[in-house]
Amino acid sequence: MNSKLLGITKSILFIDPTVEDYQILVRGTNPNIKIVILDLYRDGIEQITETLVRNQEVKTVHIVSHGSAGCLQFGNSQLNIDSINHSYAEELETWSVTNILIYGCNVAASDTGTEFLEKLHQLTGANIAASARPTGSAALGGDWELEVTRGEIEVALAFSDRVEHQWEHILAEFEQQPYFYQVISGQLRIYNPLTGDY
Repeated sequence: MNSKLLGITKSILFIDPTVEDYQILVRGTNPNIKIVILDLYRDGIEQITETLVRNQEVKTVHIVSHGSAGCLQFGNSQLNIDSINHSYAEELETWSVTNILIYGCNVAASDTGTEFLEKLHQLTGANIAASARPTGSAALGGDWELEVTRGEIEVALAFSDRVEHQWEHILAEFEQQPYFYQVISGQLRIYNPLTGDY
């Protein structure tokens, strides 16, 4: 787990390293937000919990990950309706933060997404913001609005306006397959890293 935790911080952004070109997102993050890049080979929820235990002053958590309705991918694990109830409930109850902002496609979509947000809100006691739509590049049908909330979110989004123009992907998880969606020279291309094919 790589981090830029210097001194006292009140906001941390956790980013899954499988997010395409995540370095662009890192460069476009508000300078007042500290950044933690999760270890791909470790449980992501455990990593976040460990960081929050060491940084009790943190009030806002931003999470960037591939998502689908009621599901987020973290490192080598998933946070979904099943795991939030059976695997991670005790850890999530220790997250003494005020706000959790989730950047991932369709996380709040459908009844599954609604149940997921409600459970996360209950366990953490935090205000939650997520999206029921694709998150990311407008060229791929995405945006950066986190329009579904539980509680009152009174903090700004993590990224500067330039990210909307520079990051040419969306944070989608399609049938658990690691296809990368990218705009190249104005054309949508789909890349499968397992085969190396476009």
